[in-house]
Amino acid sequence: MEKNSIIFIGKPTRKKKIEIDSKPSFFDAVQLSTRSPQTYEVTPYQSIPFHKKAIIPIHSFNSEIHITYEQHSLQIYKENNDLTETEVFEFLTHFAIKEGDKVSFLTEFPNGKKRLAKDKPNSALSESKKIQCNLSPKI
Repeated sequence: MEKNSIIFIGKPTRKKKIEIDSKPSFFDAVQLSTRSPQTYEVTPYQSIPFHKKAIIPIHSFNSEIHITYEQHSLQIYKENNDLTETEVFEFLTHFAIKEGDKVSFLTEFPNGKKRLAKDKPNSALSESKKIQCNLSPKI
């Protein structure tokens, strides 16, 4: 496995294509960050090496989404359609990026949960006093 690479979990098919099986998880990131680049064991991880000047095209035939990585630029497009942010995020969650011993990947919270901001306690100070008014005119 290369020092810098795009990684996904999949298996080769008979048509010289690779079928993506699942999305990487935290466990996969730990496995990949501790794995030596010289490991030759059978693994579900497929790797595409990349370098600073690399041009890497990735085509998904199921969703007709194409990705091209070229000199720190990522182009994502779909044939004959505009992509939604949800489609792009869903597609990118199938990949992990390994740079040295660091592994990064996108994921969603389980069951669509969203992290809520903590509520700040309302700290209102109130004080009341009776004010006596003398409305008689001064002469």
